[in-house]
Amino acid sequence: MYPLSLGSKDIKRAFDGASGLSLYIHIPFCRDLCYFCHSNKIVTRQYGLASHYMELLCKEIQWYGQIVKNIPVTKLYLTGGTPTYLTHQDIEYLLNQVKSHFYLQNIGDIPLSIESDPRHLDEDLIPELVQLGFTDLSIGIQDFEPNVQQAIHRTCSPERIQMLIERAKLCGMKTVNVDVMVGLPNQTLSSFQKTLDEIIQLNADEISVYHYQHEPERFPSQKQIERQQLPDIETKIQLAQYVYQALCQTGYDVLSADHFTHPKNKKNMTNQTPYQDPTTQYQLGLGTSATTRTPERLWKNHEDIQHYSQNIRNGQHAIKLEYGLSEDERIREALLKSILSDFQVNKGLFSRLWNIDFDHYFARELNLLKAIEKDGLISQSKDMLKVNQSELWITPYIASTFEKATEEDN
Repeated sequence: MYPLSLGSKDIKRAFDGASGLSLYIHIPFCRDLCYFCHSNKIVTRQYGLASHYMELLCKEIQWYGQIVKNIPVTKLYLTGGTPTYLTHQDIEYLLNQVKSHFYLQNIGDIPLSIESDPRHLDEDLIPELVQLGFTDLSIGIQDFEPNVQQAIHRTCSPERIQMLIERAKLCGMKTVNVDVMVGLPNQTLSSFQKTLDEIIQLNADEISVYHYQHEPERFPSQKQIERQQLPDIETKIQLAQYVYQALCQTGYDVLSADHFTHPKNKKNMTNQTPYQDPTTQYQLGLGTSATTRTPERLWKNHEDIQHYSQNIRNGQHAIKLEYGLSEDERIREALLKSILSDFQVNKGLFSRLWNIDFDHYFARELNLLKAIEKDGLISQSKDMLKVNQSELWITPYIASTFEKATEEDN
């Protein structure tokens, strides 16, 4: 639990030196339960709870606005749950609260992003979002194969997705992103090839590819998924390889390990990946389970709405946990950003920036990578570590190798 002494002055001090701020607002509500989901969520079709939550969220906005009011907001992201669960009136009111209490220089010049569930996204809401200033719409597809959709309890047709994308572009949405997920139950290489071919035909501006992590002990909804339904490791590798092969051959450019953009979208691109955006060093999270981060600290809000409500109504922050990043964690985080966005790291430059000897500091990890280096998936010299251009699918594995120090390292 957070120390009782943690107050507004401590939080303000942590944001000293920030030249920009990414603002993430968590809307936890969903109309239906998706079995694969690992997000903090409240599944309900009764809107009254959302109205109560909006009242609390606006109080939290006001509280933090006094602390970071002089730091320009460079990115605003509504995440969930399902942010488009909210009515147009509540989304507009929320944005007005942000404008009133945070420093937004030119709202038309910064990316405003919102996630959506295509099954319940009202097409009439899309032009209203554009009018409010939203530039980026994210549509969660995951997979089009009926057997997969049934297994994850999320059914939506390619035709509906196409209609939503066309509607968004016609209304002036700058960027439409679609999400696809690898490793879902009943997913096979042949079925996924068909799904990805259909997704490519949608002509979305950006495609985000995520890897399903089966952790039913942490996320109870995943208990509805039988482990034997999941693809084996060989199939997962084939799926990951096919993503890069198909998207690159179609003309999509690789922005990061999980993010692809269509060449025609480059002039309209407002959304950098978290690995590339320098303002993600200072991220303010609002709402239940939201994460706030600075270069040296992490804060996590209460997940449950009862504790969140109690703190906010008492005129306090809703922070449940405070975590200080060690020097080693900061070093590894910087390395992961380089690998995931650039697919390489300049070992000499990295060593000088962090005052380490790269090969000595990461000797254990580099030893673990010898096998895939021998297989030609990566190449290494005295100064550089690179993922080979034709093998970018392996990047998440390479990053995970450097992710956490072992007890022996400490």
